[in-house]
Amino acid sequence: MQLDVRTIVWLIALSSLMTGLAMFLVAGSFPEQVRGIRRWAWACLMHALGWSLVALRGAIPDALSIVAANTLIAAATIANFHALLDFLHLRFSPRPFYAFLLVIAAALAFWTFEAPDMSARIVVMSAISAGFLGLCGTRLIFPRGRFEWPRGITQRTMILGFWGCSLAAALRLWHTLTQAPSQNLFTFNWVEGLFYGGIFIQILMLTFGFLLMCNEQIINEWKRMATFDPLTGIWNRAAIEKSGNHAFEQAKRSGAPLSVLLGDIDYFKSINDTLGHEGGDRALRLVVDTLQNFLRAGDIMGRYGGEEFLFIAPNTNALDALQLAERLRLAISQTPLENTGGAMSLTVSFGVAQLDEADSDLHALIRRADIALYRAKEQGRNRVVLSEASAPTLKKVAPFPLQSVI
Repeated sequence: MQLDVRTIVWLIALSSLMTGLAMFLVAGSFPEQVRGIRRWAWACLMHALGWSLVALRGAIPDALSIVAANTLIAAATIANFHALLDFLHLRFSPRPFYAFLLVIAAALAFWTFEAPDMSARIVVMSAISAGFLGLCGTRLIFPRGRFEWPRGITQRTMILGFWGCSLAAALRLWHTLTQAPSQNLFTFNWVEGLFYGGIFIQILMLTFGFLLMCNEQIINEWKRMATFDPLTGIWNRAAIEKSGNHAFEQAKRSGAPLSVLLGDIDYFKSINDTLGHEGGDRALRLVVDTLQNFLRAGDIMGRYGGEEFLFIAPNTNALDALQLAERLRLAISQTPLENTGGAMSLTVSFGVAQLDEADSDLHALIRRADIALYRAKEQGRNRVVLSEASAPTLKKVAPFPLQSVI
């Protein structure tokens, strides 16, 4: 049984129309940060119109069924690439591609009316498909000029899909250059079947794959929002408590030391009152950037609430935790907050506690650090205070004068 190529072309046009309309319908349900959906939908509609004109070859003027049709298909393929760059939040300069389309239209018109040559037209269109589809797959691996293998199964499948369609177009290009093609566009052979199958996959399967990538991006954003503080970019309270509970249980089982440091920006309300909430946000980010410079392997840091930050330090005893807290305190006090009225000094107070046998859970350990922090605030701020259960002998061996030990 031999397949009818014209019927396949009509199926491609119909699937393009349906997927394009479907994408327009769902585009409004995606948040603004998910880009490229409407542009991909427009690409589908251009494919639909272009392939419909191809299917009407012989029934309408060649200017429409050849020149306009192939120019639309080329524009649709470029629009797919543009949509993918939008999805990846990469810049696209359209002007060179508009100029490129004008050249393609002129070449198609020349090989249709001045020097009719279907082989030349097939070579040009196959090269466009192979080049841009291959570029789409490559961009998913090198989104910003360096290799980044996608984690999601959808993007990995899309890479194979783009490259598979590109290979089908490249085979058609090779076959046209090495064999004398039939002058009837709708003559079926294995190369044409592979090519049109690749077009069908490109329009139908890759479109659904693109939607799945968009959906995957939303899910990843939800996971990020559930894990990270949106202002500072570090873990939020729920995430640090989850990780801290694991560290707590591990320390309980192994008997290894575990310490927590609870820090609070001093006079934060006055910073907000003086600089406004935007200034307060800058202060929070500055403190976080400074604290991150002192993170060690295995340390856990997150925003515990408001202007409070929690450090969980596995394999760290009270003395080492005090040293770490003091380094953090000094670093922050030496990093001024720049603003239009001049630099403003920031200070942070810390409460420190080491895991004790009496601590039933992580919250009990954090409560002791919180009490120590409260004492640091009472005694003048900009100081490190150690919980009383962790205090024995430390006054004698601490490498710096402890401002207070409770």
